[in-house]
Amino acid sequence: MNFGGRVVIADWRCDWIGLGIAELLARNGCHVRLAVNGMTAGQTIPQYALDAWLATLHELGVEIISHIRLLGIDAEDAYFQHTLNSHSVVLSEVDLF
Repeated sequence: MNFGGRVVIADWRCDWIGLGIAELLARNGCHVRLAVNGMTAGQTIPQYALDAWLATLHELGVEIISHIRLLGIDAEDAYFQHTLNSHSVVLSEVDLF
């Protein structure tokens, strides 16, 4: 399976699902940006498992962006709001949401 392209994953739960999808897509050739609503991706799973998983995502080139929530999408951009200061965040050039 090879998806390719640029992907944004909006993860409001900060659990294993966002991490797993990010890893799967990165291993299959995607440039992945994982946008999480909390302090860090996977913050709800045990630290001993989280550290290893975050290291794997780092090695795969996954970009993790914390403290943002999804507001909307269009053909090529994803629109977020920073949860700490309410500033707008736009992730451009996205092929898959």
